[in-house]
Amino acid sequence: MLWFAVMVVIIAFGVVRMAPQNAPQPIHREITLSGILVEPTPDTDPVSKPTCTTIKNSDGIVTGVCSSSQTVFHPCDLCKQLEKSSVAFNRPSRMTYHADTPIELALAPEKSGVDPATKLSSDLEGDVRKLAYVPYAVRMQATLSGQDFEITPSGLQERTILPDRATRWAWNVRPIAYGPDRMLVLEISAILEREGKALPPADPIILRERIPVDVGLWDRAVHLSTNVSAVHGTVAGVGATLIGAGAWIWLRVRKPSKTVPEDSEVTSRQQKVDGGEGPV
Repeated sequence: MLWFAVMVVIIAFGVVRMAPQNAPQPIHREITLSGILVEPTPDTDPVSKPTCTTIKNSDGIVTGVCSSSQTVFHPCDLCKQLEKSSVAFNRPSRMTYHADTPIELALAPEKSGVDPATKLSSDLEGDVRKLAYVPYAVRMQATLSGQDFEITPSGLQERTILPDRATRWAWNVRPIAYGPDRMLVLEISAILEREGKALPPADPIILRERIPVDVGLWDRAVHLSTNVSAVHGTVAGVGATLIGAGAWIWLRVRKPSKTVPEDSEVTSRQQKVDGGEGPV
């Protein structure tokens, strides 16, 4: 009964800790088109080499602006493979331990005039988040990951992007741990080509979302009983050993001792055996 009462207290404490909290804001890391380009190197003295940054003009030419007020022009074949797009995905406000939740991502080229949010399924859980000015190529890949989740499909998922329509990715997410700050990471990157050969994926756009995962009373009780069973077995084994040792000691103490007969009684018994009447 004591063990059952302790379990009830632990479960109640866990329920209080899992009270609804305000969902944290997402953390965005954005990269511009120039973020995947090699910066131009101006023809100057290496000792006084200026620091340069790059931007892409509307005509596809990369302009390097240097700290020495020099401007260099560097043709970029890779930039011609990139265009602008916007993406949308659903972020569940909360998830449930061991319950499946769908998450989708849609990417729409800017020239398509399509709102990517309209291409997500209408029955998705949570809010729809959007991100604009995402560089895209004909081939794009996305992955959704998180150590506290089972995600299907897993790994990189590649898609071919058509300029006049939106493209969608879909995952099934099942939490395998619970708590207030379980991290999901969404990564999107472009695959560019040089001389007909694919280059390694460009530096990805990374979206990190911390999502609370709730747990029911039954799942919490099962989880606690699983963790307690090993300890309980050890305690039970030690207790059984102590009880056995105590019983052995108690029997040794309580065992009646044999009374040693006096010499006169031994002599009298011996005479009776020999046929004598014993001493007068």
